[in-house]
Amino acid sequence: MRPLTEKLPKPMLTVGEKPILRIIIESLKNVGIRKILINIRYLGDIIQDYFKDGSDFNVQIDYIQEPHPMGTAGSLGLIPERLKPQSPFLVINGDLLTTLNFKSFRDFHSAARFDFTLCGRPYKVQVPFGYPVIEGDIVTEFKEKPTFTHLVNSGIYCLSPELIKYVAPNEYMDMPDLIKAAIENGKRVGVFPLREKFHEIGRPESYSAAEKFYADHFRA
Repeated sequence: MRPLTEKLPKPMLTVGEKPILRIIIESLKNVGIRKILINIRYLGDIIQDYFKDGSDFNVQIDYIQEPHPMGTAGSLGLIPERLKPQSPFLVINGDLLTTLNFKSFRDFHSAARFDFTLCGRPYKVQVPFGYPVIEGDIVTEFKEKPTFTHLVNSGIYCLSPELIKYVAPNEYMDMPDLIKAAIENGKRVGVFPLREKFHEIGRPESYSAAEKFYADHFRA
């Protein structure tokens, strides 16, 4: 995302005259989620100076500071005891926009009695060749350049508090590693199919398209 992120951390890039992170926080507040913990590292002082303790936005915000890149899951090991969640909590990447009701997602996690719930968004893949459907070595159907839809990671998760114990303090860990650890330890890992609108801001062209996404789905 450079040069856009040379002076701003990516979550503070503006869409609809608001930082992306503010849009996420407002979406959480609007469904009653008001305790927020922000993991900061690169240019983190800009985030802290903007949101402070969250009172200006009617939420409560605390911060954890990564000493070095630790991965999305690894940063959970930095949460101090006083801030550790006592009930299922959300982990959300700071570079996305979605109309997902975050409370409904958390309620789904609890109702299904999952320990880890991955929010999966549909992603279409087109095969540019003819595709034989086979049983054994018999072709039962032939599809010309078919499109397949898979659920892929959206960067939105719901975790039960006990999963934090699988995160080693001060060690790098990505979410796929934590998912693997949960499965290996017999935990229930589920997926929530994201049917709501979603836009990830990971490349300059997707950032350019974010303004229209915001206008279409967030502005009244």
